[in-house]
Amino acid sequence: MNYRQVKKILKTKYRILKSRKLATPYHKNKLKHSFYILKIAKQINSGVATQCYKTFLLHDIGRFVHPLNDNNHAFVGYKILKHDYKMKEQYILPIKYHECDIDWENRLSQDDMFEDLSLEDKKKVIYLTKLLKDADVISNMMSLNNKKNIINFSITQLEYLDNFLHDSICRKYEYTTHADDLIYILWTKVNNL
Repeated sequence: MNYRQVKKILKTKYRILKSRKLATPYHKNKLKHSFYILKIAKQINSGVATQCYKTFLLHDIGRFVHPLNDNNHAFVGYKILKHDYKMKEQYILPIKYHECDIDWENRLSQDDMFEDLSLEDKKKVIYLTKLLKDADVISNMMSLNNKKNIINFSITQLEYLDNFLHDSICRKYEYTTHADDLIYILWTKVNNL
């Protein structure tokens, strides 16, 4: 599945919602959000984001399939991408866990599909999940205020994050990214405006 095909999937899902009169401005914003997530991820780590663009663009596909039940969109998206599009686990496990807050590492490490992966693929999935979660949080925080100074601030700050892919995972699978600091800074800035 190439970039154009992924883009077409997203836009088709949105058009179907629109034709059924279920699409709202929220869904249109989520469509834009999916593309912005990829842009943010590329600024954090362009190599990983470019290689795994499907994960970033399709992370919220569950919102377009079940628009009235938004609470479980990550799991719905995972199931659709696994069964309908036959995507590989290392690209869709991050989608399944991108909305889990505190215990995402524990849930992921206990997932049967995760356990079946090689150690190298496990490291990639953990990093990709963290990168997706960070880019998602940054994008969502930027849209809270919808002010250009926050967007400009974040893009400037993200420029220094280009090369921070960790080769090892501290302890079992725990680590942080430099984007964690940026998220804290952005959250403070959003709340003080």
